[in-house]
Amino acid sequence: MRWAAQQQGSRAVLENAHVDLGVRPSIDSAVGLHARYVGVSLLQEAPLRAETPMAAGAIHAITDGYRTFSSRLALAGSVGVHREDETGRSQVHGGAELRFPRMFGETGGLWLGASVQEGWLQGETAYAEFIGRFGEGVQVVARLSGDGTRFETPTAIWNLNELGAYLSVEGAIATRLRLRAYSMLRAPILVQGVLPIEAAGGGVVGISLAGAI
Repeated sequence: MRWAAQQQGSRAVLENAHVDLGVRPSIDSAVGLHARYVGVSLLQEAPLRAETPMAAGAIHAITDGYRTFSSRLALAGSVGVHREDETGRSQVHGGAELRFPRMFGETGGLWLGASVQEGWLQGETAYAEFIGRFGEGVQVVARLSGDGTRFETPTAIWNLNELGAYLSVEGAIATRLRLRAYSMLRAPILVQGVLPIEAAGGGVVGISLAGAI
């Protein structure tokens, strides 16, 4: 938590505050609460281009938790609330994830999840994710997702529906050296409620090398 005097006026303002609370009744379950308050900007001009200084505060709160029922089944979920005082915009979102860590035996498992959000930005997301291991410490994460997004205006149709894919492969190439390669693709299937006139999409490809001394 930090306090700082305003540039104009003599009173002090709360610039930033946050709290994180976690409860873990057992190794198989846990619940967390994370809250953050962002106060009025102390700078009269935004430090970054195209950024607007905050004239009022904003609060963000998220609670999450998980429960492991067995080595083959677990459940996780989260709920969040966000509000900006200056514009009055608010956002509420929630999601749940069903985990099957050993659906494919020793190779890996499957994660199924979905989330919704309401407020000035609205949307729905569903995904399936595979997490597994192959050979000597090679870890693979593959994810397929579909989501839709719309804003308060227009209110009748989705602004954008997309399909997404993500792949990450990480493994040791030496005793103290690991290599990771990843890629992500996204493509719109509906724009303003209709099929896109031209094929469009985007992707990211990356590679990293990490060592330990």
